[in-house]
Amino acid sequence: MPVVIGVLSGRFIRGKTSYFVAGALPWFGLLACLLYREFYVPHEGGARMWPIAQFFGGFMVATIGLVSCTACKVLREADGQ
Repeated sequence: MPVVIGVLSGRFIRGKTSYFVAGALPWFGLLACLLYREFYVPHEGGARMWPIAQFFGGFMVATIGLVSCTACKVLREADGQ
């Protein structure tokens, strides 16, 4: 999902806004999934690790989104569009 969002934002959004969208949208998507699992799915016991998962996983999906956006912009400039 972060790759798709990064490529689409790099392709269709111009300027620095594309980098914000490519980094923030996957991060907020992961946050929504984690909060849904934490508060709406019945808890089966064990440690609640969603803040740590959001910290590390959010960093990873934001990085993947930014890298794919940057790669799409570089390839688009190399192609001459």
